[in-house]
Amino acid sequence: MAKADQKEEGMESPKPTILHFSHSHPLELTNLSTLNINGKSQLSCSGCKQKLSSKYAYCCLSCNYFLHASCSQLPPEVRHPVDKDHPLCLSAVAPYPGGVFKCSGCSEPGSGFYYACGSCRLELHAQCANMPLHIRNPAHRHPLELSVAVARGGMGFFCLVCGKYGRKSWRYRCKSCVFDAHPGCVLDKNPPPEPEIIPEPSERSIPEEKKGSKSSLTREIGGRVMETAAVAIVSNVIGSMFS
Repeated sequence: MAKADQKEEGMESPKPTILHFSHSHPLELTNLSTLNINGKSQLSCSGCKQKLSSKYAYCCLSCNYFLHASCSQLPPEVRHPVDKDHPLCLSAVAPYPGGVFKCSGCSEPGSGFYYACGSCRLELHAQCANMPLHIRNPAHRHPLELSVAVARGGMGFFCLVCGKYGRKSWRYRCKSCVFDAHPGCVLDKNPPPEPEIIPEPSERSIPEEKKGSKSSLTREIGGRVMETAAVAIVSNVIGSMFS
């Protein structure tokens, strides 16, 4: 997942069990295909509120709490140009009725994990906070920059990709050409399927003479898997928000 003002880094290999700030019980990495529960196909992640799209997820079965492995590894703080003076902190539930907040990036309501600055009264979907600051897209010959200055005149801005007006929200733009576009029109809406997560085996299951090579391979594969999974989740969610 691309982070504002940070280098893109591979995420950690998923661990068999984690303690996460969003839930009071340990979460276990679980093969969802082995679960025998009603409505399994409709299970959603408590972090991004999207359908569980991979074979494995972190679960607390006694509470019906589920979390994408990539959502479990969101950074606790990010720096973002929308607030140059303060870091934005990750929170699980907004302190408003029903836990619903209004995102300052897309102007849409949200109820999952979000980043906030309390002193500036600023809240962002985790997906909006992690949109890339610069992208290239075949729709325009120049690089496009994420503009966090909300267009306030009339209906907002005119998207030169879909030909429709944008809501009062962020947009990607080329300043030299006055080219504006919805994020959902220039970000990939159809990323490759989320690859299968390979759980890291416990130390006891690895013969002593093979620990180094096996663990190293698992971490390398897991890091690539987590990075691709995060990009897939962000692209899917942002595409639906801004289309």
